[in-house]
Amino acid sequence: MVNKKELHSTMLLRILAVNFMALYLYCSYKMIEAIQKWFHITMRITVMNQMLSVLSDDCWDQLSKQLESIKWNIWHGNVSKALDKIESFSEDC
Repeated sequence: MVNKKELHSTMLLRILAVNFMALYLYCSYKMIEAIQKWFHITMRITVMNQMLSVLSDDCWDQLSKQLESIKWNIWHGNVSKALDKIESFSEDC
């Protein structure tokens, strides 16, 4: 004869395991999506940095540092700071 308490606990653990896997897959998907977005943003910044190479050395240094700062802020989730830096980009050069 099957113990009802054990059966209930086993079913509950299986339901929790399925829910945990669904949550894990959802979080993994969101992480992959975020990494993919980060990759595309980084590639655009890399192209912009390459485009700056035709400028004078002083100007290139300054703008390159600004681009790296924008990339760093985006990576670390400081979106508003990154947007401010994008708006003020190249004002100094």
